[in-house]
Amino acid sequence: MDHYMNIFNTYDKNIITFVFFALFSLLLFFHMHTGSIVHAQPSGEVVNFPDRQFEIAVREQIGKMSGTIDSSELMFLDELELESRGIRDLTGIEYFPNLDNLRASNNNITDLSPLIGHPSIRIVNLGDNLISDLSPLAQIPNLEWVYLWNNRISDLSPLKGTQIRTLYLNNNMVSDLSPIAEMNRLEDLGISENPSINNVEMLQPLTNSTIERLDLDGLRIRSLGPITTMLNLKRLDINGTQITDIAGIDKLTGLEDLSISGLRLNDYSPIKNLPFLEWLSISNTNWTTEQINNLVSPGSFQYLKGLTCYQCNLTDISFVKNLPYIERLELFDNKISDISPVYDLQYLNSLTLERNQIRDITGFAEMIGFGYDSYIRVYDNPLTAESIEVARNMESRGVFIEYPQFATPTPTPLPTPTPTPPANAVLFNDYNLEKGIRKEAGLGQNGYILRKDVAEITRLELDNLSIYDISGIEQLPNLTNLRLPNNNITDISPLKNAKKLKKLKLNNNSIRDLSPLYELKLEKIDVFGNNISDLNLNPANLKHIIDLNIGDNNFNDANQLFEVLGQLENVQKLGLFNIEPMDNLGWMSNGVFNTDSGEEGLWRLNIIGTSITDISDLSSLSNFTDGISVEGEEPRFAYNSECLSDESKEKVQSFKIDTNDMPDPNNCGFHNTTSSNQNFNNNQNFNNNIGFPTFNGGSFFQDPQLEQAIMQEVGFSYAMLSDLNALSGINSINLSGRQIYSLEGIQTLMNLTEIDISNNNIEDLWWLEPLYNLEHINISNNPIYDIGMLRNFPRLRWLDMSRINNNNLWDLTGGNLGSSLETLIVYQSGIDDSHMDALTNLYNLREFIAPENNISRVDSLRGLNNFANGGQIILSNNGIYDLGPLYDNPSLCCGLILEIMNNPLNQNSYDNIANELRRRGVEVILGEGQYTNNQNYSNQTSTTFLGTDIGYTGGGDGTSFFYEEEGNSRGFLFNVDSTPEWATSLGLNDLNTLLDPTVIAIFGIFITLLGTVAQMARGR
Repeated sequence: MDHYMNIFNTYDKNIITFVFFALFSLLLFFHMHTGSIVHAQPSGEVVNFPDRQFEIAVREQIGKMSGTIDSSELMFLDELELESRGIRDLTGIEYFPNLDNLRASNNNITDLSPLIGHPSIRIVNLGDNLISDLSPLAQIPNLEWVYLWNNRISDLSPLKGTQIRTLYLNNNMVSDLSPIAEMNRLEDLGISENPSINNVEMLQPLTNSTIERLDLDGLRIRSLGPITTMLNLKRLDINGTQITDIAGIDKLTGLEDLSISGLRLNDYSPIKNLPFLEWLSISNTNWTTEQINNLVSPGSFQYLKGLTCYQCNLTDISFVKNLPYIERLELFDNKISDISPVYDLQYLNSLTLERNQIRDITGFAEMIGFGYDSYIRVYDNPLTAESIEVARNMESRGVFIEYPQFATPTPTPLPTPTPTPPANAVLFNDYNLEKGIRKEAGLGQNGYILRKDVAEITRLELDNLSIYDISGIEQLPNLTNLRLPNNNITDISPLKNAKKLKKLKLNNNSIRDLSPLYELKLEKIDVFGNNISDLNLNPANLKHIIDLNIGDNNFNDANQLFEVLGQLENVQKLGLFNIEPMDNLGWMSNGVFNTDSGEEGLWRLNIIGTSITDISDLSSLSNFTDGISVEGEEPRFAYNSECLSDESKEKVQSFKIDTNDMPDPNNCGFHNTTSSNQNFNNNQNFNNNIGFPTFNGGSFFQDPQLEQAIMQEVGFSYAMLSDLNALSGINSINLSGRQIYSLEGIQTLMNLTEIDISNNNIEDLWWLEPLYNLEHINISNNPIYDIGMLRNFPRLRWLDMSRINNNNLWDLTGGNLGSSLETLIVYQSGIDDSHMDALTNLYNLREFIAPENNISRVDSLRGLNNFANGGQIILSNNGIYDLGPLYDNPSLCCGLILEIMNNPLNQNSYDNIANELRRRGVEVILGEGQYTNNQNYSNQTSTTFLGTDIGYTGGGDGTSFFYEEEGNSRGFLFNVDSTPEWATSLGLNDLNTLLDPTVIAIFGIFITLLGTVAQMARGR
């Protein structure tokens, strides 16, 4: 006893006090992190959320990551932030009685019924979900602002009579707008990118409405129509429509904000008569200096505050001097070198000039409008060292300015090129047409195109490029196959001497006159969706046509139409969708239905949207009556049963073919509201919603190669191909290199998460649409043109679309991929700078693999923030010269692989930027690369995309060791899903907390202190 008393007396009592204080601190820390000490719960009901992701989001918002949630803790929350959480179920929302603003975009929500009767919600943002039924919204009494872009909505009738003031339905399937006429408080409406709205008459319900802001971006409308009656409009967006004449827009005298980018107008003068216009967008138009000066002339647009004109081919911006009150100018992606005209704009405080040819910005230093909170973007310009110094000084005084980090040396002046082109040069007026032809001919962007360069071109595919002028194409003498759909073409006279042309696809343009085709012996013609009124084709050449699609035009002479159609002796496919004069089939007795003519006879016919009543003569076609397969496909017939006689309906029932009935009792004829997607000459599905295929015995699959591949890959018998339960049990399948041409039936594999259909002959991906669980898709090396449906897969994380017929990355944007896609592979895909900006919408991208393309700029990678910790950027064999924009992205660090070999990098990129990136931890490969072909890219570690919550390759069972769990800021060293019984008995409900590095460090300090005390005790 005396011994222990001596020890106590000998040692400073402060040491003992410190030890007890450390022990108390450690216990307090465990209490805060684990919740093993039970909190005193507020009185109220315990809240349970069926959706785990919803619960986690709520816990983060109230700052309570463990323990039960009491309803009183949710009482006063007026805003919920649930974006991008993978939430499926909103049950539990009823426990937020004072909720005013619900933000739940970019999730997997289908059912809104938990919102029914909510007393306080005024604002809901549910964009980027899977919603189709709006009826619950009608039962939210105070709802005013509704955002539902990128969903699956077609029916607006539940919203009739509601008090909604703002409604955004962009990128849905809406066609009937009549319910909007009964929404008397509606002020703001967005219906852009709804493909079913395909003519201006469908906007009739908006006539004389009270709407103040209207977004029609991308609709297939060709005139303003009832829009000119909407006198309350203050903001109008008709970007990317097919409108060619804006006469009457000056009636909208209250317009303050107008967007008409991408239009091909002959006359812009009506907008000069809008007295209160403050914001104007006129981008994506090849303006000449004379045109822009005539538009923005002295005295016009005196009150304009903002002008957007990017990708306008501008070289001279002296016109801005005529905008005395301008505050914001957006002139990026042009050819501007002299910006001195902006120096006198005293109210200017926002200026975007990136991607031009500007060297000198020293005049900014004297501009009085640029001060604190001003905004300037001049990156991707060859600025001088003096200009960069000015930019740094402006930055120091509070101006937000984005500029290159390194100066560009003054180039050695080159000899002035001869202004007169060589005699054998091929010249084009349209930049996008020339760009496409250069790509097809394998030419660079500089120098003249010569006749010998284009002499061997036989096939040209230039879809969705905003081409408006095809002059020059007449100098491609051997052209046999020309595709120009979804452009802005009005005049096809350059084709009149294309004697070798056999296949012509011009659907969805603005063509009025077909007479230039009169002398051509065409076999396939698709002019669906134009403004054609006269089918002016040479009778002598009609016998050559085997495929004709003239639907959705403006024909008015039935006799002339019948006369032409009656001479189609060898036609096999005929599309007559939405043709008003088609009120009978008097031409049926002629060669069209002669089963002795043609190789196969007629086997595909679309009469939806016509007023045809009698189809009796179709019974003479053995293709229809016997169901003879043609070109590997069943014959098809699309019709409106409401228009047919009873006798004709009986005939249809006897056909052994695929039929598509689109009954519409109120629209038997031209005003049929059927979506133009019924354009089956493009091999599109007949059903509005792709579901299960019709089963008539055998299997669900049309393509025998697909049948064989599935049987061989998963060991099925033929009988099992008709067993839905067996098919739904397939989770992963490799169908590469099987000569498959059709995926019809693949939708029966409803639980697929991984599919490889590379190296086949597939053109159409729409059969994949119902497979919402897909995480991994390889479609490389197929003749695929339309990839737009890929953007709607909510879980897609890995995509290889190398070497397909569509290189437009913009088609992937506007859906769910922004939050889900982590890996994108586009090897040898013709990707150029115009596509790269689309990457900014794929904001979770961690791997971008794009070797052997036409990329010269990398600034689009500046804003992507997920490349750290094992990401990859592979851009070998491109045309990249400047890595400067990568310097500005702080996420380019820490284990990123950047392979950029065989690119013409400038000296700054080699000497400065590459080394700086290496100092950050980036593995920069400028020489021999580790990947040399697409096989390597496509066959990387297959488990990478299968993990669920982890940030490192490995199994997803939650019991392995990982370096970091995504979405967890604490940086656990381990991930343990289940807590052992011994830990639970000690009150440790979350074993992961014990493994937190901070906890381990404090525990180590505590053990060290105890050891020190013990050593001192033994020493005495």
